[in-house]
Amino acid sequence: MKSNIWRLLNDRPCHWNKQCKGIILYDTTNDCHFMLSVPGFSYALPYLTVNLSVGVFLSEYHDDTTISGYINQVYLDETAQQPHGAIGYNVMGNLTIDKSPDDATVVISNRYDGMWGQTPGDSGVGAAIVLGIAKYFVDNSIKPKYNLTFLFTTGEEYGFKGAKHFNDSHDYNIKYWFILDQLAFDQSDAALCLHYNNNDNQKIIDAIVNDSHYYSRTGYENLTLLGDGLGSEQEVASSRENCDTFCLVKDQDFRWDMWHRTGSNYSKGDCLDHTDRKDINVTAELFWNITKYFCVNPDCWFDNIQYETFDSTGGTKKDSLRATFKVKSTLPSDLVMVNATFIPVGLIPPTLDTIFLNFTANRTGAQHEVNFTLPQNVQKGPYDIVFKLYNSTGKINESLGFEGTNYNQTITSPTFYLHRWDSFGDERVGTSYENIDDKISGSVFTKEGRGVAKNITAYVLGGQSGNRPTYKCLLYRDDNSQLIGVTEEKQPAIGNSWITFSFPNPKPVLYNNVDYNIVAWGNNTTRLWYYHLNNLGCGRTANLVYGSNPADAVFSWNANHYSLFCSYTPDSYPPQIINVSCHPDTVGFGYNVTINANVTDNQSGVNTVKVNITYPDHTHGNYTMSHFSGAWYQIVFSNTWFVGQYNYTIWAVDNASNMNSSTGYHFHVSADATISIATLKNSYSGSQYINITDPPNPPENYTLVGRGLTWNTYYNASSGENILEAYQGPVNYQEDNDTWTPINNSLNQLTSEHPAYNYGYRTGNDRGLFGVYFKPNVQSDWPVAFTYNRSDDPTTHVIRSKLVGVGYVDPQSDWAYQYLQNVQSSQGQTNGNSVTYEDVFTGTDVTWSYGNTELKEEITLSNATKTVLQNHPPSMYGLNNGSSYLVFITKLDHQSLNIYNASGMLTGNVTISDTGIDFKDTLGQFKCALPLGEAYELNNESVRQKLTYRIIHLNGNTYLLSGL
Repeated sequence: MKSNIWRLLNDRPCHWNKQCKGIILYDTTNDCHFMLSVPGFSYALPYLTVNLSVGVFLSEYHDDTTISGYINQVYLDETAQQPHGAIGYNVMGNLTIDKSPDDATVVISNRYDGMWGQTPGDSGVGAAIVLGIAKYFVDNSIKPKYNLTFLFTTGEEYGFKGAKHFNDSHDYNIKYWFILDQLAFDQSDAALCLHYNNNDNQKIIDAIVNDSHYYSRTGYENLTLLGDGLGSEQEVASSRENCDTFCLVKDQDFRWDMWHRTGSNYSKGDCLDHTDRKDINVTAELFWNITKYFCVNPDCWFDNIQYETFDSTGGTKKDSLRATFKVKSTLPSDLVMVNATFIPVGLIPPTLDTIFLNFTANRTGAQHEVNFTLPQNVQKGPYDIVFKLYNSTGKINESLGFEGTNYNQTITSPTFYLHRWDSFGDERVGTSYENIDDKISGSVFTKEGRGVAKNITAYVLGGQSGNRPTYKCLLYRDDNSQLIGVTEEKQPAIGNSWITFSFPNPKPVLYNNVDYNIVAWGNNTTRLWYYHLNNLGCGRTANLVYGSNPADAVFSWNANHYSLFCSYTPDSYPPQIINVSCHPDTVGFGYNVTINANVTDNQSGVNTVKVNITYPDHTHGNYTMSHFSGAWYQIVFSNTWFVGQYNYTIWAVDNASNMNSSTGYHFHVSADATISIATLKNSYSGSQYINITDPPNPPENYTLVGRGLTWNTYYNASSGENILEAYQGPVNYQEDNDTWTPINNSLNQLTSEHPAYNYGYRTGNDRGLFGVYFKPNVQSDWPVAFTYNRSDDPTTHVIRSKLVGVGYVDPQSDWAYQYLQNVQSSQGQTNGNSVTYEDVFTGTDVTWSYGNTELKEEITLSNATKTVLQNHPPSMYGLNNGSSYLVFITKLDHQSLNIYNASGMLTGNVTISDTGIDFKDTLGQFKCALPLGEAYELNNESVRQKLTYRIIHLNGNTYLLSGL
């Protein structure tokens, strides 16, 4: 009796079976029974409802049993004295706008009817969804396109037809009527039916349903679209003219087995035991999306689009364009679509590449990005991206091919000049232009990696024949405004375009992490295009009459990003060293040895060639070789005063700081001579001259019998005496086998088998109380490693450092600091126990010296440094000239060691000006110290001042700012 119950109750007996006098309807459980009554249908068959056990009994014995009797039913009004009556009320709420088009109203309704009064006879889910949508409108201040009426009808189960009563008694211009019936019960063989009365809406509804992914999200396969307009109260709503109706109901071929089951005191029933919460959420979302399409304008817009050129293969080419953006919506959540089209500017017909993004936007903004790359057969060209943004309504309309402007917003990006070669600069076509007649203009860009500049490309204005502007481009270092390259001169043809200006040979060499000014210069009605940005300081200009061979310029700063970039050839290849030889290969004391080497570099060119010679006593010396002819370098070596084998290695560095070496060479010094000398006295004191002579007798026989940290002991075999030789500080160190060995302060070349060699260190000393290792270039990562516990591994028991820059710090400005220069590329020169890196900053050298108990750092400033500081006072960077002071900035890696001073462990940013700092392990055991440094004039070393240390912890790194 499931789906045919309503037909039985509403048909006259003569229409189907004149022998039937009434119906006994039984339930599927023993706990409760259907509770139905329709006194409003005077022609309907009478019926009784019983539970399962009674129904089964009657079904088994109805052929043998006669039932007689009658039932009196009384209709009760619902009053204050009689609250359990049958009266029900329609409930409605309105949400109005200032002017609804044609005074139209949209009805969003649900049947909440029950057996007695205001109770949910059908599933109460529909009422909850309607209430939720009404609350969503109000809580989020969503303005509908029409007046809204939220309607809850009742009385249908008694034949009162609450929806019909509303329809008959309200003369509204109802444009749309959205209806919810019984929903979200967990019966898989029932279908979710979406009824509509206007077939023109079918494509729209179908698109919204597809976006809901109902099956994958709920697991229910049955979802049916029916264009009959017959869902539930939809028959009432569809009786209106020009009113589109939509109804969601779970029904179709199988009715709900559990419907209208009010149970025992509401402990069982459809709303309590048989509701699928996941189905509720998906159905509510689907109903809201239908309502939103017809009733809301979900406006959306782009916010803060950023553009970036990049290399699709991870290098420094600029063959790709990335756009990062946010999309904001007037709604808390709306499914939007972005159409991004990559277009070659000026190409007809254009070859298009389009990306579609579908995502949920919100009021705070949903961030996404698109990436485009040049087609494989294209090497260069100007490209831009055209964006179209569609809200959820426009997205559906566009997908269905509706005519008209379906998008909310369209934006065209700046034009970028993309190419498949290495470059740095700005590839955008600017929005403004500047006349550069007798004026140098450009921007500062940081070069990453090393290379050789090939050309500069600028977006400029050309001219007619006879009135054509003339341009050339230039390349400056930003730190000292030094001119390092001038391109060829050109007169572009008419119009604005990208023009490439090539550098003649020798081409400028570019260094890693150095700021360069890329500028253009011209005359005769010139234009250079640019973007105006907010970060003051990226643009550079200088007034200079156009001509040839310009001098180093004094630039003014502005906030312009000019449209020009520098293309270069990366130089990661070291010089090649071949045909190394020496002549003669054996000499006597003081005789010359000529060493030759053939060194080439086809990129940036050879900068320096040196030979490192290891003497027979294992000391070292570095010597510069002279350019002899072609690719040949030569040195005449004369310091041949030790007998034995001299080993030597050739080192070569190119102009991009790439380094190579060739080792395994040697020559010999040989001499046969014997000389014996003796002093006239056995002991001396003070500043006495020591006279030597031929020994009258064999020398005394001293034998070393012991060593310690600060002493040596000897035995005099002639006298039988023991002699103790004591020192104020350490002179010996203890090997791993407990043997005491004299400290050797010399810095030596590391062999490839040494553990530090694998980490890029090439010079060092591990023949003392501590180890120290140096990398060839001061710009390398952690070029200095100080190891305690006599570690020969520069990654354990180590404090590593890197001098990274020089700048100002201002205590009165909350310790604000400003970089003046980053450390420049410099090759270390070893001399005995020290290594020197020259010109790490303008006019500044740094030297590290190995002593018995310390590693000493000395920074030497020249007059060239003084000039730079005078030309760049602290006030140029917003700091106070009176309170700021110069600091050298060193990055420290102290690993697991903690920093202490007299007050205890230091954990935050601190300033130290009285004593130095100690490094201790987690157990508080001292490992090494960093005393306060001193500053003095080279011509008056007796007057010294203590430095101030400022320790800063930033982004997981530790920095030491030392100065005064």
